[in-house]
Amino acid sequence: MPPGRHSLLLFCLLLSAAAAARPPSIHPDQFALCPINPLLAPTPATTTTNARAPLIIQADRSILHRRGTSLFRGNVVATRGNERLWADLLRYDQANHIASGRGHIRYAEPFLQLAATHGNYDFATDQGNFFNNQYQIPSRHGRGTAIRIKTYQSKRSRLFRLTYTTCPLHRVAWRLHAGQVLLDNTTEVGFAHNVWVSFKGVPILWTPYLSFPLTNRRKSGFLFPSLSQNSTNGLDIEIPYYWNIAANMDMTLTPRIITHRGIMLMDTYRYLFPGTRGQLHFTYLPHDRASERSRGLAQLAETTRLGSHWQVNTSLEYVSDPYYLEDFGTSLRQVSQTYQRRLVSATYRVPAGSAFITLEDLAPLDPTLPASARPYRKLPEVGFNFAWPDYRTGLTVGLGNDFTRFQAPARPGALRDILTPSISQHFGGASWYLTPRLAYQEAHYNLDASGSQAGVTLNRSAPIFSIASGLDFERNLGTQGWLTQTLEPEAFYLYIPYRNQTTIPIFDTYRPPLDFQQLFAANRFVGPDRLGDANQLTLALHSRFINSETGNEMLSLGLGQILYFRNREVTLPGRAPATTARSDYVGEITANLGNHLFARGVADYNPYNHRFDQGYVSLQYRPNAYRVLNLGYLYRSGELDQTDISFAWPLGTHWSLFGRWNYSLRDHQTIETLGGLQYDTCCWRLRIAQRRFVTFSGGGSSAIFFELQLKGLGSLGNRLSGLLRDDIYGYGNTND
Repeated sequence: MPPGRHSLLLFCLLLSAAAAARPPSIHPDQFALCPINPLLAPTPATTTTNARAPLIIQADRSILHRRGTSLFRGNVVATRGNERLWADLLRYDQANHIASGRGHIRYAEPFLQLAATHGNYDFATDQGNFFNNQYQIPSRHGRGTAIRIKTYQSKRSRLFRLTYTTCPLHRVAWRLHAGQVLLDNTTEVGFAHNVWVSFKGVPILWTPYLSFPLTNRRKSGFLFPSLSQNSTNGLDIEIPYYWNIAANMDMTLTPRIITHRGIMLMDTYRYLFPGTRGQLHFTYLPHDRASERSRGLAQLAETTRLGSHWQVNTSLEYVSDPYYLEDFGTSLRQVSQTYQRRLVSATYRVPAGSAFITLEDLAPLDPTLPASARPYRKLPEVGFNFAWPDYRTGLTVGLGNDFTRFQAPARPGALRDILTPSISQHFGGASWYLTPRLAYQEAHYNLDASGSQAGVTLNRSAPIFSIASGLDFERNLGTQGWLTQTLEPEAFYLYIPYRNQTTIPIFDTYRPPLDFQQLFAANRFVGPDRLGDANQLTLALHSRFINSETGNEMLSLGLGQILYFRNREVTLPGRAPATTARSDYVGEITANLGNHLFARGVADYNPYNHRFDQGYVSLQYRPNAYRVLNLGYLYRSGELDQTDISFAWPLGTHWSLFGRWNYSLRDHQTIETLGGLQYDTCCWRLRIAQRRFVTFSGGGSSAIFFELQLKGLGSLGNRLSGLLRDDIYGYGNTND
């Protein structure tokens, strides 16, 4: 068949856009591979184009006329290039190059198989008609019927009373129907009339008119709706419309119908320009019937590269009120967000380091937070950090600077300038290293005047001396040395003299929990408002077990502790100096236990009260991307004591369960629950789930989600797929 016959293939490939404007990318995992009906034998293997290939006709019997109509009977096979046509009876008009056939007509090309009761084709003009068609597309596992298929000069095709499905022949769960379809290959657009989709014989979607792309190009149109039932909002329905504005920008405009509150308008605008990409998202509810006010949200995320060195990042967030995310958020992560971040930064990078300028504001969402506790704004923060290593001698000279202007609504602001020059020397070999480093930090503060109090200037300066060292031993274990064990002792000495810093306010500094990274930090505080005095030695030991053949790490063990040679006098306001001679033992373990079982644990053990100050343990069994079991426990003394269980598990060929239970032992309260059931076949999938989580105000929010996926077509209710990936660690992750 001529190239115009590919129009039918293109249409079937794009039927997935009948309810979804953008054609989805096809991945084998999207289909459970419904069996294809072997209507026809494979097409002949040839690289000859149909336009140049001769027409060859074979039959049991034939009556040939050089100038008239030839008749072929019995097992007729007509071949041209990579096309083949079978028929019981075929008439071929030699003069007009028209073939007409009857009786079990079958047609095959590399991407399409077709069966019809009768038809004709004009090989001179590439126009034809086929009647009572059954077709299938093996690459898509799709098939369907059409009463008539008419082609026009390889440019257009018209199909009448069409159906399409990816289900097997005798178990058809869903079908797409169309009264008439026009495929225009010139404009690469198709047009359909009277389109409807049925599931289990029940119509679930209808539209009088539909246009769709005939290639992988994006196309404007409605996407499948999403729906859920919420305990406070009622029925929640989203009906997205995708607008393909240009090749480098698009917009998804979504009316969201919330029965207990009103109609919300949501919009996501994406753009891509040379060196710039970004996304603008906003929502607006003109009148919330529950709160009697208008509500909304706006978010902007953009990254711009200016030449080969400069990059500008923008992240802006705004919500109309503190309870917006609690009322309209769809995940615990959204509801638990405590700040809106507004950030604009420009960074200049060269091989020696980088320089930056940042404007940042963290606006709290907690309405009970007093203005005096609001984070300071950085308007601006300017800094750089450069290092110039000499690889021949191991000598590295560095210079860092941070200049920040702080502002706050209810507190006096300040100017802070931190300058840190440094020099280090690296010594080492294949199995050892020793790196002494000397730095000097100079800090200057100009505090704003407040009321009758005049401005104050504060200074702080101190040297920072450290020595980092380590050894690396290896040995082979097991039969023929298939396992390699490493032993990596490390020592880190740090000295910083005491400087009284009690008069310096806290602008952006805190004390993080002790972990393995903090064992080797040059400052026990994060942020420069406090430079911790130190005379201490960190001792740590790492051991790894590595498969010598594959390079995979089977087991990693680490243990470390800090030995203090004096008390730590520098503290945050309201905290007493630390007088212990040793820190907690910090341990971590990561293990690949085999048979798809993985374990990880980190812990801080207090040697004085013989208790764990904090810890985290997780165990995962994951035979594949959709069979996952996670067990987790998180503890932080006086703050957190939580268990977390999540799973997705098949119950047989079609049924599977999924769920999550996050429980606070400290509060005797469930933080989040998720439970659902899935029925999956080769051509459709149904998910139903209920979810409940604790809201920001301490109450609870529950919702019921529904998702019906017609594989190869689209999905009705698309929130659950993302929800499962967020709540069940490892679910759907095919990157092993």
